[in-house]
Parts: sequence; structure tokens; C-alpha cells
Amino acid sequence: MTDSSLPFPSYGATAPVPPIPCHDDSDRTLANTPLLQTSDVSLQGDDDRCGISSQPTERTPLILPAVNRPSSDGSLTSSARSDHDRIKQAPKSPRILIITLISLCFATLSILFIGFMLPEAVQEYAKKAADVKIDSLSVDSFTEGGIRVRVQGQVALDAERVGSVLLKNLGILVGSMARKVKIGSSKAVLYLPDYPEGVLGIVSYPELVVNLRDGQATHVDIICDVEPASLEGIKPAIDDYLLGKINLLRVQVESDMPLTSGMFPLGTHKVIQEVVLKDIPSLPALALSRLNLAEVHLPNQVALGANVTVEVENKYPINFSVPPLGFSVLLRSCEQDFIEIAIAKTSTVNIQPLKPLVIDVTGIIRSIPFALIEVCPGTGTSPLDDLLERYVHGLAATAYIRGLPSDEQEPGLPAWLEELLGSVTLPVPVPAGDALKDILKSFSLNDVKFQLPDPDADPDSPEASPRLSATVQAIIALPQEMNAPLDVSKVIANADVFYQGRKLGEFHVPDWAPATTVQREETHDLEVNARVENVPLKITDTDVFSEVVQKIIFGGGSGAKLQADGTADVKVGIASLGAFVIRGIPAKGDIVIKGGM
Repeated sequence: MTDSSLPFPSYGATAPVPPIPCHDDSDRTLANTPLLQTSDVSLQGDDDRCGISSQPTERTPLILPAVNRPSSDGSLTSSARSDHDRIKQAPKSPRILIITLISLCFATLSILFIGFMLPEAVQEYAKKAADVKIDSLSVDSFTEGGIRVRVQGQVALDAERVGSVLLKNLGILVGSMARKVKIGSSKAVLYLPDYPEGVLGIVSYPELVVNLRDGQATHVDIICDVEPASLEGIKPAIDDYLLGKINLLRVQVESDMPLTSGMFPLGTHKVIQEVVLKDIPSLPALALSRLNLAEVHLPNQVALGANVTVEVENKYPINFSVPPLGFSVLLRSCEQDFIEIAIAKTSTVNIQPLKPLVIDVTGIIRSIPFALIEVCPGTGTSPLDDLLERYVHGLAATAYIRGLPSDEQEPGLPAWLEELLGSVTLPVPVPAGDALKDILKSFSLNDVKFQLPDPDADPDSPEASPRLSATVQAIIALPQEMNAPLDVSKVIANADVFYQGRKLGEFHVPDWAPATTVQREETHDLEVNARVENVPLKITDTDVFSEVVQKIIFGGGSGAKLQADGTADVKVGIASLGAFVIRGIPAKGDIVIKGGM
């Protein structure tokens, strides 16, 4: 048998594979091939009909025959491709995707590094665009070295706050690409640049993630540890504030901030920021809503006790509780030294954001120091006189307080805070005495004896003026809160005298007149009586005086009724504190002069 008669070609032969006939369309030729290309589905159907199954069987040939399909130009193409063709025409989308992602990552890193390689520009943008709103500032707890503060609020970057277009665009671009930045935990030192030793303290803050995209707010709820600095460094600033010398305050913050954006560490950046605080708030106004005075029996002593309720305005979003505080109440002497007049203690004060404070205070006055009741040179009044006079007239006065150490039985504040409060003397406005505006219920001169002037007296002598002798009676309506026994021992009065609305003259009691005091339990009034003798009446209108004289002498015994409008000074003793003077009590009443001589 020759080689050509072998059933299989030899290796390397190029004999064509005989076509596989199909019984129902074996007459298909190129001439009757349809012009329109048959779809893959129809070809698959043809293959099935020709006995070529898509699932391999024992009769499936190892090498499938090529299926000719018409191309767009009418020629037939084979669906069987070589390995080289398949590799050459593999999809390119994964490579494009990888290249795209690498490009985006490179662009992102470029923007990030450009932003953080220009820290001045980024910091300037952050400083101008930052919009920080504090919702709550509360004291979490006191520590031995400082205080733990909880801060709640919102932080956002608002590009509209930035004036420079270039800076704004750079900030928006960096923020939109970085999206968020994590600030690692660190410490910040607070300085007062205007004071050489003005270190306020050190603040330790935790890590914080901040949204850098424009207009996207970050809710902040962190706890910081605040450690105050030495008192010697900040005491000059406190003194200047109390003296009203500070209109604005510069505070400088310095911190080394470790920054991270996603997985990329951006290094540690030294941030130095200065904040100028304008419109420094003054001490809050006080409103006295309750005042009770009563005797207090102490060991070997009777003192004056006071229970006071004070309302204090609060304009700040702070929230914490203040334990009971003890302090000294001080007044200034003639030499402007601080003299203790009382000791006091507050109750626990719960401070709530933007709500007025209600503080209950109890105090004890054991005695009145001589330095507060001695008359100051050239004034004629004592420091206590001045305080009480302003209070009676509804004018605000000033007292001072200074912290005292906590009781050993009831520890309150840590040692560092007690040291701070004990080293600072704070002025406290004393509210006006509204309850004493109508304290004088009635004032009158009774049992009046009117003596005409001596026609032979020297014009400048007291005998040349008419003289009055009378009993001065004052009914004082004590406030219900005043439960301590009062004793008015002396009275002195000065008044203008009128007749039918026209001023007649002036009435001046030259010396203290002894007085007696009777307390009416049923009405809580105090009746004070004092007798004055031969007090000159200085005539300022002789025509009015002539009418009064005629009314007294020729009025048929009806006499004359004059009006007095002036002030009275009284010397008062309260409990066992001794006597002091209340000056300038408004006094208005009648002077009734009987007819006949």
C-alpha cells in the first residue's frame, strides 16, 4: 500500500479537512449564500441541526471544523482564530482602568502634597475659612493639676469667608481631594503676648477627624485636659482686667499637630495662631432677689446673719456645677485697704448654658471694724456711711470678695483653684436697695413751739432768726426680711420748709438729738422719736414768712401748717455689732404750728 492510501495524512501534511455534509442543506454553495450575515444565534441553530452539539460527546472531534461566516465585504471569515490572534485582540479595559486609577491617585497625591508643602497658604485658608460654633462648654471634672473640659460644637470650612480667589480655589481643591484630615492627639500652649510671663496654661486634646470639604460641618465632641500655668504669670493680666485697663486681649496658641489624610501621613506641622479677643465682657450684673437679716447665736457671741439670693446674668454656653465656695466680704477703708466685714458661703451652683445663675449665699457679720466707721479726713463720712447711703438712695455700690480655703470636713475645690481664688480680689456690684425706697413711712414735727426772732439781736446771730422746738417723729417701715433688732439712738435732720407750695426757709438741726425707738410687732414698723430744741429757721422769703406769722397770730387759733422736705441721718445699732450711721434717708412731712403766741 502506498502512502497516499493511508487513512490519515502524515505529520506536517496540509491535506484539507473534508467538509461535513448536512443532510437537509448539503447543496449550499457560495452562490446561494445569503448576502446578509447570519447571526450567531442562527448559526448556533444550524450547528445543532447539523449534528454538532455544543456539549462534547464521544463523537465530538478534537479539532472543530472552521465555520465560514460572511464578513462585511462579502468574503468568508473563519471563526476559529489562532492563539496569537486571541491574545492580540483581548479586551483592553483592565489596563485602561489601572492606568486611570494610577493617574487619579497621582493627581490626588500631587494636590495633597502641593497643599501641605505650602503650609502658609493652607493655614491661611483654614484660618479664614474656619467657622467654629461652640454649642456647649462644660466642666467634666476637676483634677489635681487642672480641669477636664468637654467641648461640643460644629467646625466647618466656609470658602465664602476667604477674600482671595487664588487662596479660595486652592483651599477648595485640596479639601475636595483630601476630603478629611485626622489631627493626632497633642498639646497646645496658650500665651498672652502682651505679658512677659503670660503663659495661661497647657491644653491636651485628643485626635480629631475634620471634614475639609467646603461647607461640610464636622460635629465635635471632645474632652480636653486644661492645666493652668503659674499664678505669677497671669496675675498682672487679671489685675489689669479688674481695673478696667483691658479693652482687647491677644491670645497666642502654639501646637505641634500630627496630620494624616487617609493612609498617607502628612507629618507634624507647627501651628502658631493668634486670636484677638475684642469687647472683653465685664463682670456680670447682680440682682438681689432675697435678703433676710436676723440674729445668729454663736459660741460666746451674738452676730448678724444674712441669707441672700442673687441672680447673675449668664450669656455663655457653659455647663457645670460649682461646689460650695467660702469667701471673705471686704470693704475699702479710708486708706483704700481691704477690710473684712463678713464671711460668706455659697450653695452648690448648677450653671446651665445661657441661663441666669441663681446663687444662695449665707453670711455672718461678727463685728464692724473701726476702720470702716471712722470718719475719713476731709469727707465727714466713713466708708460704711458711704456704702449705706448709696444703698438707701437706690444707687449701686461696690464690695469685694476673696476666696477662702475649703472646710476640712467638706472639701470642695482642688488646691490649685483655691490658691487662684484666694489670690484674687474681685469687685462685686452691690445692687441698689429698692426695698428701702419707701422705708420712711411718715415724718413729722409735733409739739412745735415757734419763737419769733429777737428784734435787738445781732443780724448774724442765731437769735436773729425764728427758732423751733419740736418732737421729730419718724415711722420706719422695716422690710419683712429684716428680723434683727434695730435701735436708733440719735437723729439729725435737714429740710427745706414750705408754706402753700412756696419756700419759706431752711431747717437745720446742728447737733445729734437723742432718740428713742419702739418696734411695733403687729405692723413690723419702727417708731423713732427725738426732741430738738431751739433750732434756727433760716428765712429765705420774708414775704412768705410774714404771711405765716400773721396766720399764727391773727388766724383765730387755727395756726399754720408747713411742709418739710429734706433728709435725716440716723445712728443705728444692729444686734451686738455696735452703732453705725445711715445718712441721707429721704424725709418729707408736716410741721404743725398752733395759733396764738
